[in-house]
Amino acid sequence: MRKENYEFLVSDFHETSHRHSNNLANGLMEEAKEVKASEEAGDTEAMLDELADCLWYITSMALGEGCSLEKLMKRNIAKLEHRALNGKG
Repeated sequence: MRKENYEFLVSDFHETSHRHSNNLANGLMEEAKEVKASEEAGDTEAMLDELADCLWYITSMALGEGCSLEKLMKRNIAKLEHRALNGKG
């Protein structure tokens, strides 16, 4: 699946009736806690499902700010490169 298709699907599934539609960060935090619990339980499949949920929240939040996944990834790469150049690994 192309990232553009995923972004379209995220936008399509984002509805105001979603329980975290007014505070996506809270939803992301809930999912991150579920990632941690799944990892601690050694349940790789559940952890990957929860990571996918995190991706939905991250994508939805980024799109809400006018930022595509590609732009978000480029920002992260630039941040990591900056850290590496400044000795922060």
